[in-house]
Amino acid sequence: MDDARNLPVFESIDNLEAFLISRKTDLKKDKILIAVDEFYVSDNVINIFKLIRDHHKNIRIIASGSSAVEVKANIEESLAGRLRIIDVYPLTFEELLFFKKNPYLENLRTGNFEPNDFIILNVEKDLQDMMIFGGYPKVTLLASSNDRIEEIYDIYSTYIQKDIRALLKDEDIITFNKLVKLLAAQSGQLLNISAVSNSLAIGRKTLGKYLFILEKTFIIYLLSPYSSNIKKTIVKNPKLYFVDTGMMNMAVENFTALEFRQNKGSIFETFILGEILKYKKKYHSIFFYRTTAGTEIDFIINDVEQGLIPIEVKYKEFKEPVIPRALIEFCKTENVRRAYILNKSLYHEESKNGTSFIFLPFISLKKIFG
Repeated sequence: MDDARNLPVFESIDNLEAFLISRKTDLKKDKILIAVDEFYVSDNVINIFKLIRDHHKNIRIIASGSSAVEVKANIEESLAGRLRIIDVYPLTFEELLFFKKNPYLENLRTGNFEPNDFIILNVEKDLQDMMIFGGYPKVTLLASSNDRIEEIYDIYSTYIQKDIRALLKDEDIITFNKLVKLLAAQSGQLLNISAVSNSLAIGRKTLGKYLFILEKTFIIYLLSPYSSNIKKTIVKNPKLYFVDTGMMNMAVENFTALEFRQNKGSIFETFILGEILKYKKKYHSIFFYRTTAGTEIDFIINDVEQGLIPIEVKYKEFKEPVIPRALIEFCKTENVRRAYILNKSLYHEESKNGTSFIFLPFISLKKIFG
């Protein structure tokens, strides 16, 4: 719907039917698929969608938008019972390998490979590319670093100048932009609301609104702490992550190679959180665990069928499997059946106290979700 020439088609159901007939379609017999991007720019489009679903059962509609705020505000109530909402994220690492025609992709999909032979699988460079440039499809297809950075810059600028301006209207876009840069430097860390509020000289209410917009436009993800004993864990501060590492690096204006980055572990953890978001089911909740003593587990998936699934993330090559003590203690206390140590290359499984501890190469992450 960015093209104004298409707007008259969605001014009325009669216009849309006439348009479809002009394309030689039979409105009663043909199976028709209509795809509309940024659909909420047309005032009457929701009513038209409703009429189509009620009177043309053979027509299906895919309506997309870049902002979950706008999407849900426009459709959840009006189209209740007539729709299914799907969140679309940047590429998974497996999809990136497909885009790049990696020769080992089929082996990776079928599990027909030795996980310890990570370098042989020829994906180390692709991993580093994704940790630096992220997973936006067009970015992954570009050959040079300069072209990738320019494309990410265009995506980032469009987000700030178009999407955010539309949501904030007359509010301070400069302060919002400063917030994005500040948060990008803290990806993978606890979010101190008071410190950020004071740093930007904005009220907590305004900051809360900005964080809400950033979450609903799929820029950041706020991870809540897990607690079965509220006295034992830190429960006030969420953990902040960027959804896409390319957007994160754009915000901090740093695309230097990983070997020169002191925060490689945080970048890898941010990358893993993005992968989890892409693979998790809607009924999965994600938390992190941290005690008042500073003991921490990176991610905890709450599966309604299988219970808690803790995940520890290590950006390293393991010479031998060493299960973190915090993970052992948590699993024992919470009666966890299986836990994962995601790493670069090692596959290993062993049992302790009734829990199966699995060292899993990150590339096999989707196995956690079946």
